[in-house]
Amino acid sequence: MKRTSQSIIVATALTLAAPGVRAVDLLERYPTKLVAGDTDPEHARTWEFNPEDIFQVSQFNLKIGDGFKAETGAADLGIGHCADGAVWAVLIPRDRGTLTSPAAGKEETITHVWLRFHPAQINRLFAPDTVTADGNRELAGQIRAIAGRKMTSSWQAGGKAMIPDPKDFTVFADTKDGARRFFIVDTEKQTAEYVDAFNQQSSRQITPSSVPPVVIKTWPEAGSQKVSPGATEIKVTFSREMRDQSWSWSTAWENSTPESLERPRYESDHKTCVLKVKLEPGKTYGYWLNSEKFTNFKDTNGLPAVPYLLVFSTKGSPSQSNAGPSFLAEQIQLANAGNYWAKFQLWQGFSQGEVPVFDLHGNRIGKNEVTKDPAAADKWLSELVKGAYLAKFGPVNGFNPRTPQEMFNKFNEHGRHLRSGEDSLGGASFFRTTKHGGKLIGSFLTAMPDEFKAALEQNPDLKLISIEPVTPETFLAHEASQPESL
Repeated sequence: MKRTSQSIIVATALTLAAPGVRAVDLLERYPTKLVAGDTDPEHARTWEFNPEDIFQVSQFNLKIGDGFKAETGAADLGIGHCADGAVWAVLIPRDRGTLTSPAAGKEETITHVWLRFHPAQINRLFAPDTVTADGNRELAGQIRAIAGRKMTSSWQAGGKAMIPDPKDFTVFADTKDGARRFFIVDTEKQTAEYVDAFNQQSSRQITPSSVPPVVIKTWPEAGSQKVSPGATEIKVTFSREMRDQSWSWSTAWENSTPESLERPRYESDHKTCVLKVKLEPGKTYGYWLNSEKFTNFKDTNGLPAVPYLLVFSTKGSPSQSNAGPSFLAEQIQLANAGNYWAKFQLWQGFSQGEVPVFDLHGNRIGKNEVTKDPAAADKWLSELVKGAYLAKFGPVNGFNPRTPQEMFNKFNEHGRHLRSGEDSLGGASFFRTTKHGGKLIGSFLTAMPDEFKAALEQNPDLKLISIEPVTPETFLAHEASQPESL
C-alpha cells in the first residue's frame, strides 16, 4: 500500500509564495505529538479559532485516485486547532475553485471547502511554500459559521474534535449550484467515498421556516442614545414564534447589562421577549441576543436565532445618580480581589475622567464617566506596575517585518500561549511597535518574564533585546505610545 505521504497529491509547482512574502509552516505553527488517531468520545478535544488563524494559500490541488480532484487558485484558509494541533480547515477561494468527482459527472464550482484531518497531516494538505500570513481576517465570522455547521459531519462528540487516523480525512465542499459534496477519503486505498445524504439535506425546499429566526425590531432601537433612565422594559421581536422559557440575554462586554427587575417573558404573540430592567443615567448598555456560546433564543422547532447585538445609551450624566459610584465600587471590589484589568480601569478613570466602553470587535461605543482624582490615579498606577515587566524584541536572521501585524504573527508562532489573562496581565499584553534604525521593534508588558524569554529563544526570527521591571514612568510611556492597527 502507498503511505499517506505519497498519496495526498498537493500541487507545489507554480504555487510558491510571492517573492518577498514569508511562507508559513502550519505544522510548526500548530505542532503536534500525535502519531495515531483517537476517536474515543471521552477524549474529544475543545478547539478554537481566531482571526490570526486565517492565512492565504497561493494555490490548492488535491487529487485522490483517478476520479477525485479539488483545485483552487489563491484562497483564504482558516485553521481550527486544539492543544494537540490543527484539526480542521476551511478554504474559501479568492479565484475560481473547482471540484471534479463521480458525484456530479462534471466539473463543479466550489464556494468553500471544509476539511477534517489528523493534526500531523496539515503540511501535506497545505505545503509550507504555498502558505502566507496575509489572509483576509474579515472572513473570521464566515469561517466560524461554516465550522459551526460542518463540525457535526464527522469525528466529533458534542461539537468537540476527535482525531481520525493519519490515513483518513473528509472533504465537504459546497458548490455554486447549491450541491453539498461530502467525501470520506482513505489515502492508503486512494479512495474518496461519496456520501449523498449530505447533499439531500441541501435539496430540501428553502422556506421561511427552514432558515433561522432573526430579530426584526427592538425597543430601545439599536444605537439609541437618549433612552430615559429608570425602570423600563426592553423588548425584542423575532421573525416568528419562539420557544417559551428559553432565551440568551448575554453580556456584550464586562458589566454591559443593567440590573434586571424581573425574569424575561414572551408576550401573547410568542414573538416578543420582554425583560424589565433598571437603567441608570448616562450609561451605555449592551446585550448579545444569542451569541457564539449561548443560543437559547430558539423558534418552536428548536432552531437558534441569528445573534444580534443590541447597544443603546441613556440620557443624563452619571453624576446625577449613583451610576458613577456604582461603577467605581464594582471596580474597586474587583481590584482589591486582585483583578488587574479593574486596577487598569480605575487608573484610567481617575487619571482621564472616563473609562471607554468597547464592543467585542474593539469599537468604542460608550464610556463610564469618573471624577478625576490624581492621588487615586497614582495609587492604582503603583498597583499596575507590581510584578510587571517590559519586554522588547527585534527581528533577526533576515526577517524584516513591514507592519505590526507581521511582527505580531511572528511572535505568535512560538508565543501563542502567552496571552492576556482574564483577570491578570498574563504573558503578553499591551503590544506596541516602534521604529529604530529602520527596523520594527516590538514590545509587550508581561507578568511571566521567564516564559516570555523561553518563547523568544525558540523563535529563530526574533531576539530578546531587554526585559526589565516596569516603573510608573515606563508604564506611562508605553501606554502613551498608541498601538498600531493590526
